[in-house]
Amino acid sequence: MGDDTRSEVSWLINKQALQPMIDAGMPFEYTLEGIEPKNINNEVKAINAIWAGVSDADILKILDPNRKDLPGRMKELNELYQAGYQITFDATTNSYILIPLR
Repeated sequence: MGDDTRSEVSWLINKQALQPMIDAGMPFEYTLEGIEPKNINNEVKAINAIWAGVSDADILKILDPNRKDLPGRMKELNELYQAGYQITFDATTNSYILIPLR
């Protein structure tokens, strides 16, 4: 399986696991822990861009213009944005908290 196919299959599996939790209105937490310090600013810009409705192509330009598709973590966040989740930042945990508006 090539990289593109593997990425798409991985996303479809992940999306299927995510959807029941979205349907149940569960909150999510997205931590910046584990993101390399040199990449934090771009990660934050990309997250804010998702909630500003920016295109995937423009988000890729923020993260890595050499990539062909969004990383799975950004696809997940985009899915939550599309589902109507609101996002806030918790400085104590260095995490974004995502809550559905329902």
